[in-house]
Amino acid sequence: MNDRLSALRALWEERRGDRALPERRDFLAEEFRPWFGHLCIVRVEEPAARFRVTLAGLEVVRYYGRDLTGRCLDDEMSVEGFGWVVESYRECVRRAAPYCASVPALAFNGTAMALNRLMLPCGRDCRVDTVIVGIYPAG
Repeated sequence: MNDRLSALRALWEERRGDRALPERRDFLAEEFRPWFGHLCIVRVEEPAARFRVTLAGLEVVRYYGRDLTGRCLDDEMSVEGFGWVVESYRECVRRAAPYCASVPALAFNGTAMALNRLMLPCGRDCRVDTVIVGIYPAG
């Protein structure tokens, strides 16, 4: 995990305190300034555990070649053979714990690039309702 993602996780841990999870409202938008462009905020929609992107940073849009804001990942990703992306969100929600994944050399936006993703769940009483995601190129 790179230093930026480590710092994002440290912020998550600080906001979590002695609880199982921090809530999304524990974070102020301006606290995310060091990661602007590299963040996604994804809402977990029940009961089907769908994942709707509520914010996609400009760098994330560049990596994926399109803006997924307002769209459900399971609609967008599974069609194109990226079902593993949705499964990683499901795993993060199942664990109700941070989930880090390195994505080896996939072609996003026509460019081969490996990405590191850190998924940080937020919610109440181990029930995840939001996932904050930091995404950076590997290396």
